Amino acid sequence: MSFSKASWLTILIPLAISACQRAPRSLLYPIIQQQQIDYLCRVIYEREFRRNAGWEESAPEFLFISEERVTYHFTTGQSTTIVRHPELIVPPGTYPCP
Repeated sequence: MSFSKASWLTILIPLAISACQRAPRSLLYPIIQQQQIDYLCRVIYEREFRRNAGWEESAPEFLFISEERVTYHFTTGQSTTIVRHPELIVPPGTYPCP
């Protein structure tokens, strides 16, 4: 390896390491609330919720989360409600599904 390549590597490697150490954690992993929203947007397609699901071919557009329930609003204009799980830490509100 030539001297010029070695000198570039000694400069680039520490820069890359310091950039990775300073990167915000949100770039690496989504925050737990976002993970729970993503999970809620997918869980509606699980077997226990699909009993009489005319909305199965559409996608959830919004979640309306209250203290007791999670209401799904679908792209077709339909909606359905499930009971909120006690371990859910997402505060009540309206959230778009990804």
